Amino acid sequence: MIVALLCAAAVQIQDTTALTLMAAVDRALAGYPSVAVARARAEGASADVGSAQAAWLPRLSLDGSVNRFQEPMVVTPLHRAVAQLDPD
Repeated sequence: MIVALLCAAAVQIQDTTALTLMAAVDRALAGYPSVAVARARAEGASADVGSAQAAWLPRLSLDGSVNRFQEPMVVTPLHRAVAQLDPD
């Protein structure tokens, strides 16, 4: 019986320090799930605003290519090749 009373007394011991209003509000907001959802939505909305503002900025793109040949290429004009095929 004494052990049961000691266990009950131990369970009833609570933090008796006084909470300020701000500490109570912070504690309540930290544990409330819908507040976390609202914060996540607000962060997502601010990220969307940043993406939308970035769309108005100018864009720059750069493309390039390099070809290197070991031997010179022989290129003949196309009109001479057609003239040699057609004897008329």
